[in-house]
Amino acid sequence: MSAGYVSVTKSSQFNEFDNDQVDNIQFYRPKEGGPFRFKNTYNNLREKPWFLFVAVGLAILFLVIVISVIAVSVHGSPPAPKVPQYDKYMSKENGLQFYPIPMDETVLIKFRPMIYNSYRHYYSFLNGYLSDYHVMHQINNSVYTRCSKDYAPGDKVCRFTLADLGDQCTTHKEYGYHAGNPCILFVLKMPAHVKPEPFTKDEVKFTLGDRWSPDHIGISCEGTTDTDRDLIGSKYIGDIDPIQYFPKEGFPTYFYRNLNGATDFLHPLVMIKFNTLPDFHYIQVTCRAWIKNIDIDQTDDYSTTFAVYKH
Repeated sequence: MSAGYVSVTKSSQFNEFDNDQVDNIQFYRPKEGGPFRFKNTYNNLREKPWFLFVAVGLAILFLVIVISVIAVSVHGSPPAPKVPQYDKYMSKENGLQFYPIPMDETVLIKFRPMIYNSYRHYYSFLNGYLSDYHVMHQINNSVYTRCSKDYAPGDKVCRFTLADLGDQCTTHKEYGYHAGNPCILFVLKMPAHVKPEPFTKDEVKFTLGDRWSPDHIGISCEGTTDTDRDLIGSKYIGDIDPIQYFPKEGFPTYFYRNLNGATDFLHPLVMIKFNTLPDFHYIQVTCRAWIKNIDIDQTDDYSTTFAVYKH
């Protein structure tokens, strides 16, 4: 039937044809293309001298791809290093405190970039903690005011809004966790009626550098051990530091003042972003608030240590 097929009209539907009914029979040739065309093309290619080499090459390439996929699915990511034992998270009445609090209430912040469920707890925690810092919550001018080194009344709350934390560590950017550059929030808690005193510029020039301010308590973070410091690195990514501080000067000292009994206190904040944390390494970080007027036995209260594992 490859040469054509026969179409029989209604008047010719019986077993035998006679000469008078030949005119009712129509012959059609198959249209070009379809399976017949593909078969002809295949037969023509098979006759080419290079066809066998191309077919074998494609078969080998396909086999390599299949083996690679199987190997990745079997072995997966590099084996995770042994989990160190970390201290329990401790809330401080006074001192330097970091947030978010991990779910297991240790000091280990563990997450996987781009996997929302791995950092959902941190994201939700920071959103909740920062709710009082939305500008719409501070629009009442009879309660809130913008403070400075020259103006910080004790009968009003000094405004500190999310805008003071910059545009890098925001809820819209998921506080850097989606991109693998986590932001850690810091709060400086001082005893009532104690105004923190900053170190002089010369005393902390190698630690704070151009971030020093006479009206702020500077904060610095670094790897706890030499290995941690090497893993974090000290080089720039383009023009970005491995560790960024928002605001860069630290905590404004004029927030810590004598308040009237009924006046609420809103802590100033610092958000710190870590841009160069490598994958599959437990990195321990120590941060310190540089306060001069504290007793030597209180120094540990104004530093804090946490760990980050990105996988």
